[in-house]
Parts: sequence; C-alpha cells; structure tokens
Amino acid sequence: MVKVLIQTGKAVSLGEVSRQIAYVGEKKGHIVYLNRQTPSWISYRDVCDAVIFFYPLIPTWCINYIYEYYKARNELGGKSIFYTTIEGVPKRHVIWPWIRERCEFIANSKFTAWCLRKAGLKVKDIVYHGVLFDEIDLAYEKVDSYRKTIEEYHKGKVAFGVVVDDNPRKGLSLLIEAINKLSEKRSDFVVLLITKQNVMEKIENVPNVYFVAEFGSRSHDEIMGFMGACDWLIQPSLCEGFCLPLLESMAMGTPVIHGNFPPLMEITDKKGNILIPISRASLVNSDDGVAYMYHYYDPLKLAEAMSRAIDIVKEDSDRYNDMRERVKEKARKFDSKKLYSKLYKYLGI
Repeated sequence: MVKVLIQTGKAVSLGEVSRQIAYVGEKKGHIVYLNRQTPSWISYRDVCDAVIFFYPLIPTWCINYIYEYYKARNELGGKSIFYTTIEGVPKRHVIWPWIRERCEFIANSKFTAWCLRKAGLKVKDIVYHGVLFDEIDLAYEKVDSYRKTIEEYHKGKVAFGVVVDDNPRKGLSLLIEAINKLSEKRSDFVVLLITKQNVMEKIENVPNVYFVAEFGSRSHDEIMGFMGACDWLIQPSLCEGFCLPLLESMAMGTPVIHGNFPPLMEITDKKGNILIPISRASLVNSDDGVAYMYHYYDPLKLAEAMSRAIDIVKEDSDRYNDMRERVKEKARKFDSKKLYSKLYKYLGI
C-alpha cells in the first residue's frame, strides 16, 4: 500500500481529472490524498510516498508546482511526476533553463506534447484524459428525467447543449453570432447553456438560448446527464489542450459539433460528430507566458452545421442513431482506469 499525493489547482476541470486519477489509485489499493490548495511539498513529505502533480504548464502560474515537483522527485527517488496540459506554446524566455534541462512532463494530448517540445521542454509520454465508466450509470439514470423536462419546456424542438465559460478562447462570442444567424431562418431549436453567471448579460437578448445552470455549480454526473439528455452538444472553443466535454458527451452517446482542429481530432469520430472547417490558425501572445493557438472558424459555418444537425434529428433518425452509437463506441477507447494506470506505473508503484 502506497500513500500518494495528487497536487492540482482549483479549476473545475483540474479537480475532476484529479478526482478520477485518485479513484484509479484507490482501486489499486493505494491511499490517495488530493490537495487543491497552494502546493507545499513540505506539508506532505512525511505522509506521502509518491506525488502526481497535475497543472497547466502556463509559465506565470505553474512555477511553484514545477519547483515542488522537482523537490519531491529528488527526495522520493523519482516517485514524482508532472502531468500537464496547455492550449498553446509556452514562451521560452519565461521558462527557467533548469526546467528545460532537468524536468520531464507527461502530456495529455499529442497537441500538448507538440507545444511543450516547441518550447524546448522534455515530454516523457502522452496519457490522454478519460471517462470513468464505473460511474457513468449514475449519469444515465438522470437522462430520462432531464429529457422530459426539456420536452416539457421546449416541445418538438431540437436541443443543443453547451458547457462553456466566458474565456475568449472558448468561442462564446462566435456561438452567439451563429445562433443569431440560425434564428433568422428557423426557430425549431433551443440552446441550453451551462456557463458563468456573468454571461447572462451577453445572452439575454439572444433568441432560443436558455440558461440552465452556473458553471461549476452542478455535480459531474449531473453535467454528464445533461449532455446525455440533449440531442447535440456544441463545443465552440478556439483553443484546447484536450477538451474533456467532447469526450464526455460522446460517452453519453450525444454527438458533438466542434471545430476541426487538434487536439479535438485526436478524440473525435469524424462520422459520428459534425466538424466545422477552420479558416485559419495563429499563435496569439498573452500576458501569462503562453502563445495560444487559436483556430478560427466562420460562425456562419457553425450555424450551417447546427441547421444540418436539426435536419438529421428530424428527418433521418437512422443516421442520427448510428452517429450516437459511433461516438459512444469511440469514447470507450478512453477508459480512465486504463489510461491513468500509466501514471502510477511512472511512479513505479
């Protein structure tokens, strides 16, 4: 029995991935501690045998995490790993040379690995995020109830689900533009939005859009159940390091409309989902030490994809059901128990 510390941040997505990593460790018989506060190896050094750090490799945010990882690795004989994600290329001039020379990172996608190597960082392996299929039945139990509610309030309309925050990289403004364009031509759809409360002002005059819940306020199985109850999920983002909502929606059997760019292309099923063509990609500098890789698309193309999705549900049920089965089958390849077991192997336990 090994005592393992998982050190991560406060973001909802970081917490969920870390919870699943902890679950896998506990199933292996380990004692797992999860810390989402400021990293402090000295606070845990006497109670842990190994440490998994999971945090985005954003230079201005993660230096404390990297330093603690490095200290723990030296004191624990290598039993410390740094699992990471990034939505662009870290700037070399804000990365200390010792980090490039002495540290190794495990990336959550091929795209993340490419970005890290572009910055001169060492990538030990790629371990994708996954879905805990042990728990997915809890989400399925909620689907029928949620669907009845959607049908009660929006009878006969095709329901698009969206889980998004207000960060410009996540494409909310393009989604709003696409909804406005589509609403000029048809009204047989609704967009059900889980987002931050401060987005309400941006969407209050957008037709066919309804606020469902505040981002981060619902349990994970409730969010998964919501995805399963919708006819489609829209993933409007321009930048991603992995894109867990895409995978989770697929696991629930709900096809996704998303941009045709990496790392989403590492996860998706091209025949089961609807892909939006990308018009251009460019690195955009930021103040946090990352040049983010933006993948731009025409919101009209998103509107057209949504219209096509409505027609598929209403006019071609065989095709729609086939798409549902395809995405569900593809998601089974991303089993958290198999994927996150590799992290424990790298700890040597």
